[in-house]
Amino acid sequence: DPDHDERVLAIVASGKSVLSDYWIWTREGERRPVLATITPILGDGTLLAIAVVAIDITERKQNECARGAAEEKFRLGFERGAVATAMLDLDGRVTSVNPACCEFLGRTEDDIVGRLTEELTHPEDVFTTIPDRMRSGELDRISAERRFIRGDGEVVWGLLNLGAVRDADGQLQYVYAQAQDISERKRAEDALVHMALHDPLT
Repeated sequence: DPDHDERVLAIVASGKSVLSDYWIWTREGERRPVLATITPILGDGTLLAIAVVAIDITERKQNECARGAAEEKFRLGFERGAVATAMLDLDGRVTSVNPACCEFLGRTEDDIVGRLTEELTHPEDVFTTIPDRMRSGELDRISAERRFIRGDGEVVWGLLNLGAVRDADGQLQYVYAQAQDISERKRAEDALVHMALHDPLT
């Protein structure tokens, strides 16, 4: 990149070092990425030479590409998933949601993101100890049926699955939450219980 080379040369000529990614051609004609430190060698304030120290970063670039591809697949799965999905921070506050979650809760993304999950959950179903138990490592995942309050005040049932996402040291980074709408099933169960306990003739 001639423009990039000119900018680097101008900086080096002023007596400063530059750290930059570069592509080099090997003797065999293979193109490889390197991380180069470019340092001026001065004599009486005059640029005499340029010292270049480069390390091969092919593996790092490959890992970055693989991670980028994986992140893109995750993003598409998150955004286009049919199941209500949200990310929660360590305090149980919603940091992101997918369209299915907005539909499930009958709220806009702006109305959900930033709220604590307890603000969206039926008062009788609020669980306050889950974040602490996940932080401590006692829990990594939990599945439970919970009622949620939609934007219009309607109560909906969800089969909630929470999963702890940890770093390499085991520290909790965030919580991945999914809720499947089971309102129809709960209504059917309630109807069966009612039929079992009441005589339709009386």
